Amino acid sequence: MADKQLPDLTAATAMNGADLFLTRQDATTEDRKVSGAVMKTFMQDGLFVKASDSTDDISEGASNLFYTDERVDDRVAALLTAGANMTLNYDDGAGTLTIDGPEIPSVPVDSVFGRTGGVVAASGDYDAGQVSYDNTASGMSATDVQAAVDELQAAHSDFFAPASQTTDDISEGASNLFHTDERVDDRVAALLTAGTNMTLNYDDGAGTLTIDGPEIPSVPVDSVFGRTGDVVAASGDYDAGQVSYDNTATGMSASDVQTAVDELAASKADKLIAINAQSGTSYTLVAGDAGGYVRFDNASPIALTVPPNSAVAYAVGTMISVRQAGAGQVSLIEGSGVTINTPQTLKLSGQGAAATLIKVSTNTWDLVGDLEALS
Repeated sequence: MADKQLPDLTAATAMNGADLFLTRQDATTEDRKVSGAVMKTFMQDGLFVKASDSTDDISEGASNLFYTDERVDDRVAALLTAGANMTLNYDDGAGTLTIDGPEIPSVPVDSVFGRTGGVVAASGDYDAGQVSYDNTASGMSATDVQAAVDELQAAHSDFFAPASQTTDDISEGASNLFHTDERVDDRVAALLTAGTNMTLNYDDGAGTLTIDGPEIPSVPVDSVFGRTGDVVAASGDYDAGQVSYDNTATGMSASDVQTAVDELAASKADKLIAINAQSGTSYTLVAGDAGGYVRFDNASPIALTVPPNSAVAYAVGTMISVRQAGAGQVSLIEGSGVTINTPQTLKLSGQGAAATLIKVSTNTWDLVGDLEALS
């Protein structure tokens, strides 16, 4: 028979026992003869797979497994988890996966917040004064969210004062972008996904995002918060711990209003400066005095030493205030390698005088305040 390349060989030729010649596909002319008997043995032993063969003619391997209903059932049962108010029951033997939802009570309500039909939450249903606030942790006097926020605002008015410039005075950067309706629309459309029984339709040109849900059956309610008739919001219906809080913008850890207000109240302690009262006649500043207020009260002269950076590594920009409360004059002493800049002396001017040290480099401080003038 004529020479043939291996891909042209047929099972029939091999099975008939004819001798075959195999020709290389490269530039050489080297041929190989394979006896028909050998090829027949290869075909019978399954060492070659015919083009007409299918997965029915081969054994299942260890990784590329064949499809079975049982494998699909087990995978789906492992994949699904029960969400809020849902239960899953997989019967492997029966080959069933039962998904149960909550039973909807049959309790009529005449109206909710003055509205009838499929009522959903709307702006104005509650105001902050109607949401109770537990002040146990914060020690505040407020008992509702409105009063709690007002109390925090009043306590921190110096930290919340508006700056002289606004975003209208600067250009938009590459990352901190200005708010626009279009950006909000696009972000919300990208953020939302249609859950169970919901559909979303975003019309960018019209600026609308239509959310369609299932038709809600008319189910009666006996009472709301123990009240019947036309039920409206009342103080005490909810407490602040039941009102969710989105901490995305603030970076706070709180996820409800109660915890958020407590977290803000706790943070006010960070705004207070530490007072270090000294009654001796000599003192060397320590790390804990950074950002603090050192008060000296003694009738005799007092020596206050500013240590070098090698002893206490204050950050550049650290401020330390000192005051002479007693009759003993406070004199500042430069530690090894320390320079204190002032156009006057390094002494406070007298009883009641105060001055502030500001670290401007590794071992250099500026001193400003009530200082004794050069003679």
